Amino acid sequence: MKKFPELRYRQIHLDFHTSELIDNIGADFNEKDFIANLKAGHVNSVTAFAVCHHGWSYYPTKVGEVHPHLKTMLLPRMLTAAKDADIEMPVYVTVGWNERIARLHPEWVVRNRDGKLMDLYFENGQRKMWHRICLNTPYLDHLLEVTRELMELYNPIGIFYDIIRESPCYCENCLKTLREKNIDINDENALKELGTAILLNALDKITEEIYKFNPECRAYFNGHDRKGRNDLYPYYSHYEIESLPTTDWCGGYQHFPQNAHYFLWKQFDFLGQTGKFHTTWGEFGGFKSVQALQYETMRIIMHGAKCSIGDQMHPTGKLEPATYKLIGQAYKMVEAKESYCRGAKSVAEIAILAPTAVTHNQDFEDAEIGAAMMLTETMQLFDMVDDTVDFNKYQVVILPDEVPIDVETGHKLAQFIRNGGKVIASGNSLDNLDCGVVRDGVSPHYIDYTFAKPLVAENMVSDNFFNYIPAIKTKLVDGEVLAEVKSPYFNRTEEKFCSHVNTPCSHEDAGYPGIVRKGNVIYLAHKIFTMYRNKGMKLHRDLAMNCLKLAYEKPLLQAKFPSAGSIMLLKQPQRHVLHLLYAVPIKRGDIEVIEDIIPVRDVEVKLRIPAVRGVKLVPEQKDINFRYDGEYCTFTVPEVNLHQMVELT
Repeated sequence: MKKFPELRYRQIHLDFHTSELIDNIGADFNEKDFIANLKAGHVNSVTAFAVCHHGWSYYPTKVGEVHPHLKTMLLPRMLTAAKDADIEMPVYVTVGWNERIARLHPEWVVRNRDGKLMDLYFENGQRKMWHRICLNTPYLDHLLEVTRELMELYNPIGIFYDIIRESPCYCENCLKTLREKNIDINDENALKELGTAILLNALDKITEEIYKFNPECRAYFNGHDRKGRNDLYPYYSHYEIESLPTTDWCGGYQHFPQNAHYFLWKQFDFLGQTGKFHTTWGEFGGFKSVQALQYETMRIIMHGAKCSIGDQMHPTGKLEPATYKLIGQAYKMVEAKESYCRGAKSVAEIAILAPTAVTHNQDFEDAEIGAAMMLTETMQLFDMVDDTVDFNKYQVVILPDEVPIDVETGHKLAQFIRNGGKVIASGNSLDNLDCGVVRDGVSPHYIDYTFAKPLVAENMVSDNFFNYIPAIKTKLVDGEVLAEVKSPYFNRTEEKFCSHVNTPCSHEDAGYPGIVRKGNVIYLAHKIFTMYRNKGMKLHRDLAMNCLKLAYEKPLLQAKFPSAGSIMLLKQPQRHVLHLLYAVPIKRGDIEVIEDIIPVRDVEVKLRIPAVRGVKLVPEQKDINFRYDGEYCTFTVPEVNLHQMVELT
């Protein structure tokens, strides 16, 4: 990849999606107040708006159209003020959503097969979304003109292009392309490939336009999570994980970590992006608690990322002092700790092969989130990887639920196993893997039950326990059965049912094994990680982690820390830095909130690490006692009050 200026740690993503129905736009903007608020927030980078979702520009454009009620050219004034204050300022351009363009060129709007407008919908009489514009139209030429204009006028340090999609489109231009390429409108794979080709063409042309002016200008194209998209990464200067845990589309506080584990492993320069809002983007007057924002920013830096906090400027052009007082209490902590995170790399001996990175199917994300949850909650150090990985860097590779193992990956895994590596696979992740079983049709049971045998039953109930998804039906070939599957009395139907939820266990064998071990491979027949993500039953985590103990007898890290906490080990030149984080999100209404920070005291840690000369709390620079036996370094962290770093040299 090309090299670009390193991202700064304390960024604001400043929205300004401002309706033409409001007057006096930017009338109260004042450079001194603008910079004073940013300084109060300990901010050193701001993504500032050039073109918003309403389609209006906030600079003297000849390509687009200035907001009809703009009282002052906000973008150039912000750029000048930021430069004088040593605050970086990449600029924001909307791509996928543009209301002005939709009005002028309805023929450029993305449509589904029924001719309906994509993304646009209404709920309870309120408009919920925007018109999406197709890149397979002259709109792309317009975006290139906007890009050229911004580079000529301002030569910004970067451009952030928002709402990048590659879903099939059935506008007139796309239908024409289908006819020209002789693509069957019912061929979903061909339509998907065409969507990707259209996107790649756009990225190629946009970055070419940028690099004509400045080959070091950053470019980022924001869209859905894109693990495993090695076709797109050459066009990115960095990556930004947009993860507001209070939004429904992020799925809470579990969304960011599993993505961060992937992009840290990829060694991207990347941002973790959250928001100051109580709920989601564009919430005027919504404020997250100080504790939540501190937790989120500490979690970002401990995963090797830089921080970005979303805000939205008021139409008058003023920043809210209360917002930057709030942000400042988080970014002051980041500022004190960022030197212990800069340039750090992950340290891990377990790899999760992410199903979405292999398949590019977001429907499988629950499997990798469930696996990440289990490992995080049991203080295991891991990377989230794709199928380009060198498995031999790890001791254990986990294939959660939905990993399609093609012939090439099967050969790589076989070599890894011959070299002594261990594999834990589950659910549909069994083809081309010598795991002691083969597929044997479809389970006749709508649910089933597990009975764990002694080797995998540590600290578990000595009874059959419920599985919300039936196991993959397999036939035992030459493996050792570690857990059995029991059947329900019958499948539940409208006419045939028992009690409120699920049919009781019959205690009869279901006709297929639950867990099988063959050599260095352990196969769990259930989609155990998906079930854990969606239901959170501790028994499923206990069962999977008992299997991990069989495969991973001498873990890199052992720590007595609550399951709601998380631990990361990062390596910088000349030192390791251990991060410990603890807070508990609580569901209030339909939002997860963080309010009470409860200190955790006397955390015992054992870390398998090369020779250690010293252990200290940082940035406090306080030495702590440790014992090193030639293999493990053992020490006690006196207190974790939200977040604590430990330096090992």
